[in-house]
Amino acid sequence: MIITNLLMTETFLTWCDLYFGDELLLPRFEVTKWYNRLGRVEIPSNDINNTTIFMSGEYDYTQRQLDSIMVHEMIHYYLYVTGRDTRCSHGKEFMKMANEINSKFGLEVKKYVDLRNYTLRKDYSKIRKFFSFLEIV
Repeated sequence: MIITNLLMTETFLTWCDLYFGDELLLPRFEVTKWYNRLGRVEIPSNDINNTTIFMSGEYDYTQRQLDSIMVHEMIHYYLYVTGRDTRCSHGKEFMKMANEINSKFGLEVKKYVDLRNYTLRKDYSKIRKFFSFLEIV
C-alpha cells in the first residue's frame, strides 16, 4: 500500500478511535522521500497546533506496517501532549504504551525498525536511494 495524506489521516483517526481518544489534535501529514526512516513526528517550538507526522512514501506497506508506524508516532505525540515525555524519547513510558498496544492489537511498535523488513516501491529510484545519505534528517 502506497502512503498518501488521506491514508495517513484515516489511519490516525482510526487509532484515535481505537486507543488514543480525544487527547490528540489532528496534525498535518506529509509524505516524504526518505529511505533511511519510515516516520517522524515534529512539534515545532513546542506548538502542539503545528504538529506534523511524516511518513516515507518510498515503501510499499502492509496494513500492519502502516498501523505500527503511525501508532509509533502517535505514542510520541500523546506522551508529549500529556506531559509524560516532552523529549519524544523511546523511554519507559513509550515502551509501556507500545507493549500494551502490541499486545492488545497485534501490532509491532518498536523503538526502531529494521528497514530490511520493508519493501521498497516497485517504481523507486536506485539513484535517489544511492544518494539518500545526503538527505537532512
